[in-house]
Amino acid sequence: MPSRDAPPSPRQAVVAAVQWALALGFVVDSAVDLLTGYSALTGLTGSGALPPSDQWLYAAPAAALVGAVLGYRWLTEGFGSRSVSAHRRRVRFVVAFLAAVLVGSLGLLVTAAWLGPLGTAQGLVVGAAFDLAPLAVAGVAGYRPEWLPSPRTPAGL
Repeated sequence: MPSRDAPPSPRQAVVAAVQWALALGFVVDSAVDLLTGYSALTGLTGSGALPPSDQWLYAAPAAALVGAVLGYRWLTEGFGSRSVSAHRRRVRFVVAFLAAVLVGSLGLLVTAAWLGPLGTAQGLVVGAAFDLAPLAVAGVAGYRPEWLPSPRTPAGL
């Protein structure tokens, strides 16, 4: 049911589009990693059950583009909340997601350098953990900030 709030500002619509693009692109990328890792783990690569991994190259960018269009239309057509607090939550989600991806990527590089070349099973588990962690961090930071520790303020402020 469409919202009766005021029309969204262009900034609100762009943030909603970025949020949807990041989330959908990352979910599809994680699913592709798991599918191609599963086929390598079980040895089903030659059976024709899944296309080769090089055919999945454009899946995540296409999902991000579709997510951006859907997110923009979702907000501009009135299905999303257009309040200031909803916009603030979306901005927190996007910033936390990008920060988590950056920290996760650095962590994955350090892990790969420290552990050396991982086997297929270990690579699948570590890759899935580093794929799903940014979404969890961004979801908590954006939509459940009360779960995060708050800094103590000195008395009298």
